[in-house]
Amino acid sequence: MASYLEKAKEAMNQFDTVTIIQVPRAENTNADALARLATGLEERLLKTVPIEILEAPSIDKQEQVGSIVVRPCWMDPIISFLRDGTLPADKFEARRLRFRSAPFIWKNIVCRFGVPRELVSDHGTQFENEKLQSICDRLGIKKVFSSKKQRSS
Repeated sequence: MASYLEKAKEAMNQFDTVTIIQVPRAENTNADALARLATGLEERLLKTVPIEILEAPSIDKQEQVGSIVVRPCWMDPIISFLRDGTLPADKFEARRLRFRSAPFIWKNIVCRFGVPRELVSDHGTQFENEKLQSICDRLGIKKVFSSKKQRSS
């Protein structure tokens, strides 16, 4: 409807003067029938109001898609650590990142999706720390490690 309103406003701008009058409902039975038809299909209206189903919109308008700009986030190092095992070069920052990864799993997995039965990961050290092990033990989460990639001969 907004597209049609926009087109009507564009058309109105092409005239020197425009007068809009309200037609009483009693004098405009077709519009009244269409209004009732829009709120729900009534059996008697289907017989009196011609309905045309359009194959395509009658207004040529390109759909606009909003773009998403991805900016650096405070979670990026944690996600990189959990996904790839990537740690900062600074030992203090690496230790801090390991410490922050367990609460991240709690907040972003357990609180969002519930307690999983299993936590599947690779053999990375990011999933081998006391805090994460303590959370898994208390919640009954089984830690499962994926198999290592076999080299082909």
